[in-house]
Amino acid sequence: MQKDILTSVYERLQARLRAKASSLLQDDDKARDILQESFYRLWKRRASITGTTHAEGMLTATVRNLSIDMLRRENSHPTTPLADDYNEYQDSIDEERQQLFHTVEQIIGRHLSQRDRDILLKRDRDGWEFSEIAAIHGMTEGNVRVVVARARKTVREIYNRKL
Repeated sequence: MQKDILTSVYERLQARLRAKASSLLQDDDKARDILQESFYRLWKRRASITGTTHAEGMLTATVRNLSIDMLRRENSHPTTPLADDYNEYQDSIDEERQQLFHTVEQIIGRHLSQRDRDILLKRDRDGWEFSEIAAIHGMTEGNVRVVVARARKTVREIYNRKL
């Protein structure tokens, strides 16, 4: 019986509730999403709905509250549209990233021992597990972790000195 009350109230008030959400959000698609989310939330609590007046009040309040929550979320994390020259911007980032990788590769090649270089590259570039690296080099996992940490620190210090 509770299912019928909630469904009938929702169908009767749907246009009015969507208009309310749309006026708050200024977006019909978001208003439809809010309406569906409101019905879904109340559907889980349908056993506690005592009558049509109660269902109307709960639906109205839920739509209003969810709309306000969405507005607050959007205002706290505003987004800006991508610029027309996004591809050019992305290309410049890719060039900077490639130059950074090249610089780091040079530091690794010049300043790390062959063993440390091999361990660092297997871990960071190739994604090997510490246990695999330890088995190949005849070390403990703890020693491999220390070598990786020290190698990273060396690379970071040399890179920062060059800047």
